[in-house]
Amino acid sequence: MNYNIKVIRPGSTHAKFLDEIEPGSTVLECGCATGYMTRYMSEELGVKVWIVEYEKKAFDLAINYAEGGLCADLMGDEWREYFRGYKFDYIMFADVLEHVYDPKYVLQSATALLKKEGKILVSLPNIGHNDIIMSLYEDNWNYKTTGLLDETHIRFFGYKNIDKFFNEAGLSIIKKDHVFTNLGESEHRTKFNNNNAVLLDALKLRKYGNIYQFVIVAQRTDYVVTNDIKQEEMPVKPISFIGNAFYNDTMAFSGNKRIDLRLNVDGIIREQFDYTKINDKYFRYDPIEGTHCVVKGIQFEADGKVLDIESHNGVQLNGSDKIIFENDDPRIIVSVPEGTKELKISGRVIPIFTNLERELAKKAVEFDNMRLEAEREKEQIRIALENAYKLLNNCTSSEIVERAAKLEAMYEEYENAEKKEKKQLLKNYSNGVIENINVSYEETEIAKKSNEIKNVINSLKKYV
Repeated sequence: MNYNIKVIRPGSTHAKFLDEIEPGSTVLECGCATGYMTRYMSEELGVKVWIVEYEKKAFDLAINYAEGGLCADLMGDEWREYFRGYKFDYIMFADVLEHVYDPKYVLQSATALLKKEGKILVSLPNIGHNDIIMSLYEDNWNYKTTGLLDETHIRFFGYKNIDKFFNEAGLSIIKKDHVFTNLGESEHRTKFNNNNAVLLDALKLRKYGNIYQFVIVAQRTDYVVTNDIKQEEMPVKPISFIGNAFYNDTMAFSGNKRIDLRLNVDGIIREQFDYTKINDKYFRYDPIEGTHCVVKGIQFEADGKVLDIESHNGVQLNGSDKIIFENDDPRIIVSVPEGTKELKISGRVIPIFTNLERELAKKAVEFDNMRLEAEREKEQIRIALENAYKLLNNCTSSEIVERAAKLEAMYEEYENAEKKEKKQLLKNYSNGVIENINVSYEETEIAKKSNEIKNVINSLKKYV
């Protein structure tokens, strides 16, 4: 193999593999290269890892982080004999099977080493990527040192062939994930021109055309059938890490005054604009296109001065620096002071892509609204108590004043309580206010102000 990546990038194939691994499990890593994932699993996840690696130099490095293993060809029988009697929780093939003559045979051999509920993790390059098709249209088939057409690849895979490939090895896919690269952004990018404009429009309509790699989780077919496990497929619409900025003297923005932006892979916002070339009053920032997202800690600075956000189409969580956008076209607008020379934007964008992530974001907004409503109710109760306390405190009866002090102590207990205790304390507290005022009706001083007190009681009863 020709891969020696030392950093595991978020969202990469290797990061997706590691997300599947349970800490403390056992793993057979086939084609481990120099052991960068081996080391991570061993040191960070507490996983016991065994390895098989074809290249001797890479193996000599990786074995330092493994429980054991051998330098061998996966097409041979040596590794199968070595691991006879072993049973693993996971067997990994990260960027491996496209390099072997008979990948089905290798998968079948690995299946025999799985525990009953064990999983096989596989990544495969997509030969149907739009950039490959564009290259073919231009009559090119160029091997590279890495990537989709790595010069050591001898097997190729398309989206519709994957299930059959695994089924024939006695496995069923339980999860399909993907790594995306947009058209024109891979190592096989082609210059767009009038000659390929029609094809370009057609490629943009292909559902699977921007899948760069398939990331597969599979289990034994008999286990999947027995336990009625359904296949999960992650959304195939790629996240477009493209944003835009618009500017105008009014909030009627158009494409005539637009700046195309590229969001960093890590989601960190680091934008800087020479505003002497813009000079318009309003500036709209669209952090990412085509997906829901959370924007955290967003800050606009005009010549070093932090600007207030004029408006946005998201939901700002109360007391938080997070804005949740439950739409595919997030927008944030600021008013830029006249004469500004430089505008800077900083913060972070977290894409919300899967249905589960979107549901969690929705629940976060709902919870925040409930919390705000509870805060409003608490404030109304506090005001009602103050009114009742004033009425009671103005009386000459020492008993009534004592009761008011008790209510005040109850409120202090509520303020200092843990969150889970507050609901009951609030109810007790409200009941206490009503009870103590009702008991005092016979007092001469209270009777004089009965109408006022009844209003306080009615306002408090809503919250009990």
